[in-house]
Amino acid sequence: MGVASLIELVRNAPENIELLAAFTVQEEVGLRGARVAGYAFNPDLAFVIDNTPAYDLPSWDGEENTQYNARLGAGPAIYIADSVTLSDPR
Repeated sequence: MGVASLIELVRNAPENIELLAAFTVQEEVGLRGARVAGYAFNPDLAFVIDNTPAYDLPSWDGEENTQYNARLGAGPAIYIADSVTLSDPR
């Protein structure tokens, strides 16, 4: 979904901005692709589009499954911090 969303943004980019897009790899092993793109683009502002699994499936033992950070049909998951993100507090 992230790739499809980024393709649509590139196809329909607003005329009053310079839109730069990067499809990156190796996130789980140190953000290698994103780090290179970030330094190469040196943007004033960045939006990162990623995916996350929805774990709201029934558990095998019939117990309520509460181990999820996203639920199907509940909209996007918006992260403001993780182990490598330093978000601007504004």
